[in-house]
Amino acid sequence: MSRFFFHPEPQLGKIVSLPQEETHHLLVQRVSPREGILISNGRGKLYRGIFQGKNEKYASVLVVEKVKEEAPPPSFCVWQSFLRSPVRMEWLVEKLTEIGVTEIGFFPAERSVKEKISQEKAKRFERIAINACKQSGRIWFPAIRVCGSWEEFLSLLKASARGTILLADPSGNINLFGLLQKESIRCPANLIVGPEGDLTEREKQELCDQGARPVALAEKILRSETAAIFGAAILSAFLEASRADRHQDAGMQSESG
Repeated sequence: MSRFFFHPEPQLGKIVSLPQEETHHLLVQRVSPREGILISNGRGKLYRGIFQGKNEKYASVLVVEKVKEEAPPPSFCVWQSFLRSPVRMEWLVEKLTEIGVTEIGFFPAERSVKEKISQEKAKRFERIAINACKQSGRIWFPAIRVCGSWEEFLSLLKASARGTILLADPSGNINLFGLLQKESIRCPANLIVGPEGDLTEREKQELCDQGARPVALAEKILRSETAAIFGAAILSAFLEASRADRHQDAGMQSESG
C-alpha cells in the first residue's frame, strides 16, 4: 500500500472526497474500490484509507486509521529571486521540496529578468511541491510564497529576524560550510539567493541591514538555481544532524534520570 494522496482535513471514521487532481492521480494509478491507500494532510499526519469509489468528479475515501504523526521539522526557508526560465523555477521547487525545505519563497530583484509571477504559476508551484512530497514520502508540505515586490520580500524577511539569515554571495568572507562548523543555526533559518545577474550592492546592503550574513557557497561559479540547491542541501544536512543530536541527548538524559 504505497500509494500516497493528499487531503487537507482527513478525519478518522469519515468519508472524504479527494481533491480533483488527487482523484485523477488515483484513477491513473488504477486503484480499485475497497483498496487501501495512504493519505496525508500535509501537516505531519498520515492516514490509511479505503477507496470507496468515484462519485461525479471526486473519489470517496473512508479514513480508517492514523498511521503516523511527525513533529514539525526545523523551520528553513530558501528565498530565490525570480529566474529567467519558468521551467528552472519549477525544477527548483521540486528539488527543494525533496531536500526538506519547509518554505520556498520567490521575490523580484532589480536585475531579475522576470518582473512578476502569476497566481496561476504560483498554484502550479504548489502542485509541484505536493507531487514531490508524495514521491519522496514527505508528510510536512512546504509553504510556497511569491512576493509581488522587493518591499514585500523585505517585510516577510523582517518577520524572520529572530532566526539566522544567510545571503549567498561569492564575495562573502566565510563559506557556508565553515560557518556551520563554527556556529549553530537559529530557526527559522533563511537562505537568500539572487538572480542570474546577482543582487545589486544596494540590495545586498538592505539585506545586511535586516541581519543577513553574506556567505560564499563554493569556489566554482554556480548558476542561481544550483546555488539554491547546493546551499539548501548543506543547511538541511546540518539542521537534521543537530536535531538528531538533540534527540539523542534528550534520550540519554531520560535514561540517566
